[in-house]
Amino acid sequence: MRRGEVGRLLNARHGLSWGLNHVLQVQRGVLTSGDNACYDEVGAAMGDQPEWLRLRRLAFGLEDADGAPTLADQVRAGLRLYARTAELLDAALQPANRPIIALTVTRIHEMLEGKG
Repeated sequence: MRRGEVGRLLNARHGLSWGLNHVLQVQRGVLTSGDNACYDEVGAAMGDQPEWLRLRRLAFGLEDADGAPTLADQVRAGLRLYARTAELLDAALQPANRPIIALTVTRIHEMLEGKG
């Protein structure tokens, strides 16, 4: 994000939107009726997580009350979505993977707060 390289931002947005959507699709056991229904059906399965849904919407670049988010806004929302997803999945994580995920979440928070 510091370099503003569009290709990197687009790649990050993809992983932080579709990638995290897929992670929760698997974790929640959502067998979708097709590619076009994936977004809505995962959303329905995550209905008990309004903040996750809000961040996912922004990470996908969908409009909110303030209008369409910029590409950088989408990536920032995706990073927050990653942190929220890690929190939701903490109990399911392998113990060996927890430290690297926790470090990643810490770095995300530092970067978003301007400390990194």
